[in-house]
Amino acid sequence: MIAFLLWERACSRRGRHIQHHRKLTLRYREQARSHIGLRVFTTFAHDTKTCGSELARDDASTSNTTAN
Repeated sequence: MIAFLLWERACSRRGRHIQHHRKLTLRYREQARSHIGLRVFTTFAHDTKTCGSELARDDASTSNTTAN
């Protein structure tokens, strides 16, 4: 009976600790989203680098090339 009571107390304490940790995690996620998300989005939106296929499309030569 004593072991059961000790286990019940341990579970209730652990539950509060886990809930508290989850609240902290959610708060930090919200802060990270509001501060970092905008900067990442603007970097992506203003990226003007073109990939290799864009460079090939801009070229006036034909697309039939042979590889040696």
